[in-house]
Amino acid sequence: MSSPLPKHLTCPNNIDQYDGTTNPQDHLDALEASMLFHGATDSIMYRVFPLTLKRAALLWFTHPTLNNIDQWTTLANGFNIWFTASREQPRSTYTLSGIRHEPHEPLRAYLDRSNTEAIKVCTLSLGMAVHILVTGMQDGLFMQELAKYSDLTKEDLRPKTQQFINLEETRPTRQSSEHREYNPHDDSPRPSKKPKYSTYTPFNASRTRILQEFIATHLVQFPKPNPGRKLGTQYRSKYYDFHTFLGMSHKSVPSCRTLLKI
Repeated sequence: MSSPLPKHLTCPNNIDQYDGTTNPQDHLDALEASMLFHGATDSIMYRVFPLTLKRAALLWFTHPTLNNIDQWTTLANGFNIWFTASREQPRSTYTLSGIRHEPHEPLRAYLDRSNTEAIKVCTLSLGMAVHILVTGMQDGLFMQELAKYSDLTKEDLRPKTQQFINLEETRPTRQSSEHREYNPHDDSPRPSKKPKYSTYTPFNASRTRILQEFIATHLVQFPKPNPGRKLGTQYRSKYYDFHTFLGMSHKSVPSCRTLLKI
């Protein structure tokens, strides 16, 4: 077709080049809408059309069998039929019934996913859309709220849905593991307590030796001796130094007298 192109007409830059892997009708609709805006005729669309193709779609257009086609309607129909395998199959209410509210899925995410698929069903009524949306929800406070209404419309559902979305998004979901309730049947490992310091000096001497050196520094003040305190049975096997701190003499502790003789 040798129709002259208008001077103000440029190649559509708002249309992605079609490669044969997506819905051909969507590409035709986008091209015709752009050409309609510029006031282009069918013959002009015929000339602009190959500029919006690439790869397999452009190879199809250059096939010799298309040389005899001189009408835009015939070319568009042939294009649509050839790439019909790439066409998205029409959705029905049966396909929508398989959309379920997944556990731990936010309510907003489920509604967006359900509405995106519902738009693709041309014969879907508002009542059926509400029914499919409600039946696919997880059992919970929102379902209990909706169960109070026998005849729920889209207008009734919208404000209630927004209220629960706001509640869900403003409710704190992060719980500190340090304040988690203890469950004796919970087999998950408990979080380990973070040490106060990154490194610790290992012991290279006995605790008794370390205690003696620490006492010698006079960095700590022990309680004043109590001479009137009686020695209990739990102290009879302790060291002499310990009893001295308590105000007991080695003469009153048989085990201390034994240690002094060694």
